[in-house]
Order: sequence, then C-alpha cells, then structure tokens
Amino acid sequence: MTSVVLKTAIREADKLKTWVFGAGVPWSDDDSLEIMATSGQYESESLPAMHKAVEGTPGAVFIDGRNRVTNAIYEDIVGWWVLEWPERYGVESIISDRALGKADFWQMIMMDIHTARSAGLKYYTYPHENIDPTWIHSGGCDFATVLDNKPNPGRDLFSIVYGAKTPLNQLVITSWLRGVFAP
Repeated sequence: MTSVVLKTAIREADKLKTWVFGAGVPWSDDDSLEIMATSGQYESESLPAMHKAVEGTPGAVFIDGRNRVTNAIYEDIVGWWVLEWPERYGVESIISDRALGKADFWQMIMMDIHTARSAGLKYYTYPHENIDPTWIHSGGCDFATVLDNKPNPGRDLFSIVYGAKTPLNQLVITSWLRGVFAP
C-alpha cells in the first residue's frame, strides 16, 4: 500500500494533485487503513454507527438490546447511545444487525476490531454417534499464502474443514485438517 499504491499520487510543486481516499472497516492492527491512519501522513476518521453516552446526553437513546423476534438480549449494546445517523439507521436496524453476530457487528458497524475479536466463536461438543451420514455435507479450504512461513519458508499454510447441516440448521464439524502445502 505505502510503497506501490500511494506512490502513484501525483505531486506538483510539493503539493498533492491527486486525492487519495481510503474507506473500509478494520481487519487487523496492521491493515492498510491502520497503517495510513497511524503514519501521520494522512487524515483519518472512524465513523461507528453510534457511541456510548450517559442518560441526559442530548440526542441519546436507550437501547434495551432485545431482539424482538428471538427475545435474545445483546448485553454489549444495552445502554445509552448517540446514533450517528438516526434518521437513516435507527435502534431497530442496530438490533437487527447485532443479531447477525457480535464479531461482525463490532467490526463492520462499530469499527472496533478489538471488541470484535473478544466475541469469539461459541464451541459446543456434538456426539459423533449422532451425526447422520445422510445429512447435507460440505467442505471448504482456507488457503493462506504465506511465503515467509517461519518454520517452512517457501511453503504455504492451509486448513480444510468438512461439516454437516443438522435438521436444526446447525453446523457440525465432522473433520478438519491443518497443514503446510509444499509446491
């Protein structure tokens, strides 16, 4: 990003003639947007959908965190908040988006990768004898090209997961493999 893409910005008389805009959501502490924001060379602004407030703050609304469909309570959003764009993205939309998952909500809506990471995944054991081989099965490979893989330079990491869909619409991991691919 900094050595190739940003070098294409045109300068004339020591002034930028090219405007460079980066828009996105945080993915890691060292992604392109974070590098640009912390370099001191670019202006940066984060715009989460809402920010914490105290009762009585002008424009603040109380969010009870209750999903009106499932009655689940999302404790992480219960409280007083000031919405950034209430006429377009209100409380019900916030609760609806939060229902899709804590990690996604905090990363994509609140621009907070650290809280998103704290969400984790819920893991439950499932008795292998209850897995029906006639259930729909599928798998996927996550191939991560990492040519500077420390224990095996020049090789890439990967993982493969196979799962089955239960009659209750749950995903049961039936097998997985993690390893190193050597071309």
